Amino acid sequence: MNRLLYKLSLGFVLTGLLLISCQRSAPLYSKYHIPDISVSDSLRIYAMNGDLIRVLPVNSEAIFEDSIPEFITIHAFNGGPGYFALNVPGVDKKIGIGKDSLVHTENIADSLLNALDNGTLKFLNQHYGTLRGFKSADSLKRFMDEFIEERDQDLETYSGRISADEFKMLSYYNHYRIYTFMILHMGMAVRNLDPSDPYFDMIRDIPEYGPGIRSLPVLTLIAYKIRYVRQFGKIVDVGSFLDYVGRLGKDRSENDFMKAIAIEEIVKHPEVWPEENVMLTSGVFHGIMRTEVDNPYYNTMLDAYFRFKKLEAGAVARNFKGVDRHGDTIQLKDLKGKILLIDLWATWCAPCLRERPNVLELANTYKDDPDVAVITISLDAKKENWENFLENNSVNPDYEILIENGMDLDFGENYSVSTIPRYMVIDKEGKILEGYLDTPEDFQRLLEN
Repeated sequence: MNRLLYKLSLGFVLTGLLLISCQRSAPLYSKYHIPDISVSDSLRIYAMNGDLIRVLPVNSEAIFEDSIPEFITIHAFNGGPGYFALNVPGVDKKIGIGKDSLVHTENIADSLLNALDNGTLKFLNQHYGTLRGFKSADSLKRFMDEFIEERDQDLETYSGRISADEFKMLSYYNHYRIYTFMILHMGMAVRNLDPSDPYFDMIRDIPEYGPGIRSLPVLTLIAYKIRYVRQFGKIVDVGSFLDYVGRLGKDRSENDFMKAIAIEEIVKHPEVWPEENVMLTSGVFHGIMRTEVDNPYYNTMLDAYFRFKKLEAGAVARNFKGVDRHGDTIQLKDLKGKILLIDLWATWCAPCLRERPNVLELANTYKDDPDVAVITISLDAKKENWENFLENNSVNPDYEILIENGMDLDFGENYSVSTIPRYMVIDKEGKILEGYLDTPEDFQRLLEN
């Protein structure tokens, strides 16, 4: 679980909150200008939870009606890394993309957002040994608070050049990234602390609700979980936790939203919510859906339910196809009769590459077993990146498969792929045995049991 929490501890995401001035209302739309870009025929706008918001053709002007402040990512249709941006009512954006498929906007706040994100990752990598070495939570928190304060001061110098909503969102993101790291990674994954530990008293310092925070609700939800466990000892059932979440916000709209997000997160990230995910059976889910039928965010719960059913043990695994390193097409339906460990990865995913030696060791262990196969499926957006990697590294003796840009296409939708690495098991009849495994080593334990 710890390795998987690492990738989650550096960032989570979702939708936004509109604040209206009592003097003059801001426009309830945002406008995007997309030039004619030779390397792509369109751009895609995603919410930061991975949901596709809109596809924008090049050489066009797009208006987002009833726009609300939210964090988004912008991607070129032909691949390439995404670009973080703030979708704020009343702000026009010009989008550009270079020949290397790197997206950018001509907007100061967006530049600052990406600088915050890249700077945080660089800081955490540079000081990771120091951070793990702190004996006391107070010392760790003081060290990190100094970093937050320095960046808040840097942001302040730009306050006159960006909107009030943009400034608030950037300030929140600065705190969000650091506190997510300290709580999810250092507290839960590295130190494996119980929620009752004084270390988690830092949840009191999580910033107040404000514009754009609905795009990043997970830290608040984790804080709710810590408070619940401190008060009641443990989460005994998902329904009681939802009732608790539904009483903590400032108003009903916020409470309804956070209940929907709780269900979505339990389904999407069982590595963070393992006990709750086990409790969430079909019967429990049906009861929740009946209770929440009037929730304005019911569709979010419904989407989570459909995702849950796709990967429920015993569900028929959706067929997929990709190409192997020899250029041959491989389909899931061709592999019936074997128990399949599937490793979803990409060449750009550092946690995936750290786990890859363990996956290959498993593949070599079972390479002569006629009943078992280990399949490594790359979801890289560019085939040449995958091919170059295989040319220079050890390969899986069973199946190395590429499903090009698989996270964003039918494969990602059918298998609910929002983060990688991801491990799942399909049985000999082509049915889901395990939709999520914490680590590749769990596969061996599963077979032994």
